[in-house]
Amino acid sequence: MRHILDRAVLKAIGQVNRLVFGLSRGQIVLYGFRGVPGILLTVTTPAEPFGRTADAAYLSDTDAYLILAHPLQETELSALLNAGTAVDAARGPDEIAVPADLDRLTDPVERATALKRVLNHASMEERAEVRRLGLTPVARLRLHQPFPETGRSAVAVSIAVEATEPTSCAQ
Repeated sequence: MRHILDRAVLKAIGQVNRLVFGLSRGQIVLYGFRGVPGILLTVTTPAEPFGRTADAAYLSDTDAYLILAHPLQETELSALLNAGTAVDAARGPDEIAVPADLDRLTDPVERATALKRVLNHASMEERAEVRRLGLTPVARLRLHQPFPETGRSAVAVSIAVEATEPTSCAQ
């Protein structure tokens, strides 16, 4: 039922977006779809001691991240993760990598259970994107420490704080 409701709501949003975009001559988009967040994994193997970087999608899973692979990428990513001795994760190419532990998900029942649990807490947009792309869970990633805040996040937070603080002239 939730899948049908998600599809209907996304279709309605898409139609309204197209209408407003056309009427505004390409100036306004009411709702922009972001998709599923991505992560860069640097996997160290005996053959590649400096590591090999692979990109994948992920969704938050309480205290860990569920790594999702596209069907065309799944065998290559699984082989790399199986051969890996150490993993570092970063949210983008300009971000600081954080060491992590990786638990492979090989059992189809375990994969389905993990995906169902994560999708229950995901946004409608993320659920639709996971289904559309056919993403499947391949591993659970547990970071040794949280991702560091980036300069972009700090700027966004400071702008939001400045906008909510009363000005000295108003007092």
